[in-house]
Amino acid sequence: MGTIMGRKKAFTLIELLVVISIIAMLLAVLMPTLSKAREQAKSVVCRNHLKQLGLANVVYSNMYDFWYVPIIDETMVHEETNWAAFWNTNAAFRGILGWTNNNNDDDDTSRYILPKKFWCPTDKRVRDEGYWDDASWINRLSYAYNMTDWGKDSTDPYTWSTNMVDNGHYLGHNASKIKKAVEKIMFVDAGDLWTHKKGANYKYHWDNHGDDIEFYRRSASSGLSPSPPMYRHSEGINVAYYDGHAGNLKKEKAFYYSTSNSNRGDNKRNNRIWFVNYSRIDD
Repeated sequence: MGTIMGRKKAFTLIELLVVISIIAMLLAVLMPTLSKAREQAKSVVCRNHLKQLGLANVVYSNMYDFWYVPIIDETMVHEETNWAAFWNTNAAFRGILGWTNNNNDDDDTSRYILPKKFWCPTDKRVRDEGYWDDASWINRLSYAYNMTDWGKDSTDPYTWSTNMVDNGHYLGHNASKIKKAVEKIMFVDAGDLWTHKKGANYKYHWDNHGDDIEFYRRSASSGLSPSPPMYRHSEGINVAYYDGHAGNLKKEKAFYYSTSNSNRGDNKRNNRIWFVNYSRIDD
């Protein structure tokens, strides 16, 4: 009696198309979720960087009679360059964070650059070598110190015009003068050394010009902030506060407007988070 040889049944073209369609639909559903998860992971790394900056500053204040690392210290002018000491070049602060320079030459500029491992993972500008090859400044970092207390609406505004300074100014805070440190902004996502409250005005800055650091610097004389906060984390910024903790602020919580349709800031609410020492507000 003869035997009937079985044959494997192959997929038909229609069945293959159905399977491919299902896979495509699953990918379409999953990709935004995966992309969001990647962004959230990057934001967590960034917040950890800012938390380290905040805690290092708390340690610094405990070492120096409750004075936080100064934003600018003209009393410590570099002997060779006659440049003022900035927070990112402060040797004691860098030591707390474990940062070292690439070499010990007097003209070494590595002290102005944060270590690559300390760059915000979402910051594309800081990683663009071509951008920095043509840059006219050397402070290459992802975070800025809040300098609102010395801005235009301060009782003691500070005007920066050149690196060649030796005027004895000391721009820094003492912990004894800070109330509600838990809500006072210390460091934020940005693209240069320091930032101000007015730069947080996202309708005027971020929404129009994004992270174009060069444009802000070039246009500062026209009223733009030379270094506004960068809302690069899903339209929000990561922040280090004066009590040492770090968090995230959506742009609507980082800068308030007098009305929802206005471009004018609500100074009362904005001053609460951006001014560290209320006595410096020029009413």
